[in-house]
Amino acid sequence: MKSEVPASLILPKKPATLLKTGLAKEQGDVVIKFNQQAAEIRFTENVLICRLIEGVFPNYNAAIPKDNPNELSIDRKALQSAIRRVLPFASMSSQLVRFRLDSGSLEISSEDLDFATSAKEQLVCEYNGQPLQIGFRGDFLMEILNSIDTEEVRIQLGDPSRAGIVLPATQPENEDLLMLIMPLLLND
Repeated sequence: MKSEVPASLILPKKPATLLKTGLAKEQGDVVIKFNQQAAEIRFTENVLICRLIEGVFPNYNAAIPKDNPNELSIDRKALQSAIRRVLPFASMSSQLVRFRLDSGSLEISSEDLDFATSAKEQLVCEYNGQPLQIGFRGDFLMEILNSIDTEEVRIQLGDPSRAGIVLPATQPENEDLLMLIMPLLLND
């Protein structure tokens, strides 16, 4: 039976990850039953039962910037590799990775003042916008990039105090994937 009434639920991270892994191999129908406290998800040979996250959450749509004028298009694997190379040189506490964007180029850098280490990478990209410096937590950005399957990603940026939007270059069929990453304050 399909529900005629729209419904939603919030899964904790671990069950959501298990579900994502299990559904990737799934061919048949998936049955989801839930109430205020728990959810039961049945597919071919598996059943996942978990508690739901309770609480009132803010309107997430309000956090998504509507007018980020600066857009970066870049090869996802090249960006992942560059971040992977500079991230070990970032401060352990902040994991700050700095982006310096200018027409056609992206410089990614990190530094740890406590240990006097730093790293810098230069990448070719398509960038439409004003020259910009913005910082992100590198491990969070890597998690986002690992969740996208396309060869190229688009990153829409406003200013260094507003959230960045990460999108696949082409949306998967029947999906509208949008990921948000909050910037870190840069001390210049």
